[in-house]
Amino acid sequence: MLRLIAGFAIGVVLAGGVAFGQDGANGPSGQSYLKLPELARLSYVMGFAHGYQSAAVAASHYPDLLRQMQSCMQTMTSAQAETSISQYVRANPAEASQPIAVLATRAMLQACGR
Repeated sequence: MLRLIAGFAIGVVLAGGVAFGQDGANGPSGQSYLKLPELARLSYVMGFAHGYQSAAVAASHYPDLLRQMQSCMQTMTSAQAETSISQYVRANPAEASQPIAVLATRAMLQACGR
């Protein structure tokens, strides 16, 4: 089950890239990326790499769930997804010590009506 959640969380990261793309048509330009503070660029790259490396595994094991999550996330902006995740973590303090990838997956499944 933890593998399901962890693998699916990777799909969330990729789907989150889709939501981020809504914020600026296709996401930030290279010029906008370079204007970000170093920590923001590092966070973006870490999320991109983590999602990219694991999404294929998640999709091969749980294609329907991954498609549903991607479809749901396409209707959200990055800010809406962040709000959903933050609200979930605050509303579930007993789970707060768990990895954020697990919590983000649960939050998005809840926000997407699953």
